[in-house]
Amino acid sequence: MKNIFLFLFLLSGLGFLSGHLHAQVDEDIMARDLHVAGKVLEKLFAESNTINMYAGNIEGRYAQNYGVIFTIGGSYGIRPGKVLHSAGGKPTSPEEAPAPDYQKEIQQVVLTFLADYSQLIGQLKPADRIMVLVKSPDYQYQADTLANATGHRDTMTIEMLKKDHLAYMQGQINRNELVKRIKIASSPNGYRDLALFATMLATAFDRDYTTNYFINNPPAYKYLAGLGALYDCKVYSSTNMGDGYYIPAINQGGLTGQERNDWVQKVYPKFLADIKGAMLDYGRTVTSLKPGEKLILQITLTRCDNCSIPHKVQLSIAQKTLQAYNAGQLTRDKALQQIETEEH
Repeated sequence: MKNIFLFLFLLSGLGFLSGHLHAQVDEDIMARDLHVAGKVLEKLFAESNTINMYAGNIEGRYAQNYGVIFTIGGSYGIRPGKVLHSAGGKPTSPEEAPAPDYQKEIQQVVLTFLADYSQLIGQLKPADRIMVLVKSPDYQYQADTLANATGHRDTMTIEMLKKDHLAYMQGQINRNELVKRIKIASSPNGYRDLALFATMLATAFDRDYTTNYFINNPPAYKYLAGLGALYDCKVYSSTNMGDGYYIPAINQGGLTGQERNDWVQKVYPKFLADIKGAMLDYGRTVTSLKPGEKLILQITLTRCDNCSIPHKVQLSIAQKTLQAYNAGQLTRDKALQQIETEEH
């Protein structure tokens, strides 16, 4: 891939904090590897004729006893290729053309990344996975017009076992065999309990009900076998009314940016305690999780310029903890103590 090795050399010295990593790996080296590999994936998308990937839309995280998950957020656009074809394979006008098959383009880019560049991520065990989770785009280009994507936000996962890539690198299998072993799956998810949990969270933190931050819509989620249910939450604190900020939780408007930020920082501990409580109380209704899996919330916090609160928080609770709490075998306080918290 043109210029890629120069690009890798320039990036090799950069560091990146991707969250708390467990003692089994060197945190600094893993963080660097994830940052470099993520930038390589971003560079590969930059050479696409179909995908307009925005900077900072790819994030890599390490999960103990699972592997690495790269999440491609919805911040990318879809544009028509140079040649448009109808379903029958005949050229057609842009007005008659179907939406571009961007998912195949994404798959090809990710397959190239997994086959040719995933060795950049060191310290992984043979049983670990390298997963790329792709969310549907926020925008699509239709007849040269930028339009909001509507409807259900599907996701696609592309997963490769480290041991299969090792076999390929050692010449035990060829590239075609490696590609055959890479699993590609699309959703919408069919897990009713997971969807209901998302609705419960959005209801508990509705802007007309919450006492701190709020959630606008039920968070998107994905079930990953072996890891659990992964929810992507974005929380807000206020609305910019032009003449100042309005905070629904206290029904107060006309606030300056500094007044808003002071309040945001003040209530952060309360928000964290409340969402942990909701995660425990409502998470016990989730029955799709298997032994060893977790319920995970990846939370992007409300904007707060020059504040001391983190930008993102990840909360994780084990299926066995939810099950024990639901059965009355674990007190609420002890169950809350078992929620893992990562701030970054």
